[in-house]
Amino acid sequence: MEPQQFADTYIMANASYFPSEKIVLIKDKLSTLPEQRQSTIQSIPLKNPMIVLLLSLLFGGLAIDRFYLGDIGKGILKIISLFLIVGFIWVFLDIYLCYKKAKEMNFNKIMLIS
Repeated sequence: MEPQQFADTYIMANASYFPSEKIVLIKDKLSTLPEQRQSTIQSIPLKNPMIVLLLSLLFGGLAIDRFYLGDIGKGILKIISLFLIVGFIWVFLDIYLCYKKAKEMNFNKIMLIS
């Protein structure tokens, strides 16, 4: 597949996985990608921001959202701090923070590989 066509197709299928302000950067990077590397990009596992959002809403107090993102240390700290007032604030704040972090992690994966 031509690099420009690959970039357009990939962005169309996966735009919701990345920060909207960085879609142009990803598209530019993918449009210069050699055809041999296209399968590598397609095989990168991306974290679904909607799954993170649901985990935050349903199981935020148990830090399942942080564990899903690979933030083991922050997850343990979140569980420990839940017994304090700060922990309750953190649970609600993390709904937004984890959603944004999932998109940023996906962006970083693509930029490192390509």
